[in-house]
Amino acid sequence: QMFLLGNEACALGAIAAGSRFMASYPITPASEVMEYMIKNMDKLGATIVQTEDEIAACMTAMGGVYAGVRGFTCTSGPGLSLMAESLSMASMAELPMVVIDVQRSGPSTGMATKVEQSDIDAACYNAHGDYSGIVISPTSIEECFYEIQKAFNLAEMYQCPVIFMPDLQQGLNK
Repeated sequence: QMFLLGNEACALGAIAAGSRFMASYPITPASEVMEYMIKNMDKLGATIVQTEDEIAACMTAMGGVYAGVRGFTCTSGPGLSLMAESLSMASMAELPMVVIDVQRSGPSTGMATKVEQSDIDAACYNAHGDYSGIVISPTSIEECFYEIQKAFNLAEMYQCPVIFMPDLQQGLNK
């Protein structure tokens, strides 16, 4: 077994799933996913883009998926709210992308270091129109590694966005 943060397990699981493209904007408590990817993506000939905001991160990840790579983005509650319109478009276009939402307490920047699992409604009903997507919530750090791989596979199988939702406790602990 490896001794990893849950966020690192998510990143390593994404790599194991064949992801070679990530677009993201730093946000607590999800930043470690991007940091791990930055340290390791070059070894794989992969690309990571740090965008100017969460909307651009989601749209850039969609562009990577549209171009044919397994791509994803990573955020937390406030970023997921900003991605609503982009996720609607991804669903409409049947783009098999993955969004990692490391949940924290909200709203906005209120309590970025308090554990909460309050993004479920936002993940299920945040987008506009006839949105269809899949939501996966791991129950352990080990599941962060294995279930993110399932997220990529389900996204491709059903041609829809998958929102993967560890919480702050899983993301920042080993």
